[in-house]
Amino acid sequence: MDKYPGREKEFTVYSSLGLAASMFLMASSTSYPQLVVSRFLTGLACAFTTPPAYKYLQSVYTSRSSSRVTPDLASGLYSTAVYGGGALSSLSILMDQTAGWRGTTAIVGGVCGAASLATAVFLDGLRAEGEGEGEGGEKRVVVCAGGEDAVKGVAVKGVVVKEDVLPSPLPSPLLSFPLLYLAVFFRFSAGLALGVWLAPYFKGAFPGESGSYAVWNAAIVGLCGGGSAIAGGKISGWVNERYNVGGSGPDYRLLIPSLGSLLALPPILYALHAPTLPLALLSLSLSYLLCESWFAPVLTSLSSLAGGPSRSGEAVGLFTVVGGLANAAPAAVGWAAENGNGIGECLAVVAGGGYLLSGIFFGVAFFNSGR
Repeated sequence: MDKYPGREKEFTVYSSLGLAASMFLMASSTSYPQLVVSRFLTGLACAFTTPPAYKYLQSVYTSRSSSRVTPDLASGLYSTAVYGGGALSSLSILMDQTAGWRGTTAIVGGVCGAASLATAVFLDGLRAEGEGEGEGGEKRVVVCAGGEDAVKGVAVKGVVVKEDVLPSPLPSPLLSFPLLYLAVFFRFSAGLALGVWLAPYFKGAFPGESGSYAVWNAAIVGLCGGGSAIAGGKISGWVNERYNVGGSGPDYRLLIPSLGSLLALPPILYALHAPTLPLALLSLSLSYLLCESWFAPVLTSLSSLAGGPSRSGEAVGLFTVVGGLANAAPAAVGWAAENGNGIGECLAVVAGGGYLLSGIFFGVAFFNSGR
């Protein structure tokens, strides 16, 4: 994305169409190899969705003095889509009972296709530098400052929006801040392990209440997770303004995911050992409220480390890759469960360990950021 500025909308539309096509292929699979291929294509399409969508939001909202939506809050709002999707995936348990897995997959593919068409029709595309036109038809160009720092911008419907002041080229954030990506890996590992195995665990621990779990978990993920993500974006923006993130001091935004992960550890462990489903869901709600605020501060911190929105594609792409690698966590839980270990105990180790280690490494990344 960094090499194709102004093409964020097109990449988002094409990746969404690819996702829809892979879902329809999955729904029509007649063999296991075909199912595996469709799953591979689904993951490939998803990998091309996050960087352009995130970069679009950052480009639109960065340095818009007239907008109340800061880049941090925009990141928080963007991440609510993750929790909205998680809520719908929980409800798909009920959908599967009536439509079957093929019908459910086809419905999801249809939603993806509709979303891509809506994006193509209603979303304003970003234009490359110097391509905007004013109200009178005159060309609107971006003025670049001289010296080591250059002000760059994008034109949205003829209005030049300043992106940010870009510092001199920085090294790759993967090389500069490996601890931050390591923390992201552990945090993704915990979330993915819970996302895959929490429903089977509750189904076994509280038989006969799978329908109740599906509905309540959808509400917890959507409301508590989404609310936490928005709050994380709001707090991250306040911290950014208060402590002048981007200066020579430490990035205080990283304290948000560090403290959130550590504080969420006791509730999630209790949820995996609660004697009743209501107590487990209540504890799970508290865990989501505490820890799901991590997306916005981490994404905006990575964007800052990369040098601003115009260089954030690499940082967000690596963020997505790390999330893909974290899929080893639910696979590890499945392997351990097949070898005679209880799902609850396996989740306590993998998810609990992920929360603990991510909290530690986010904290270490915070202290390292000021050096």
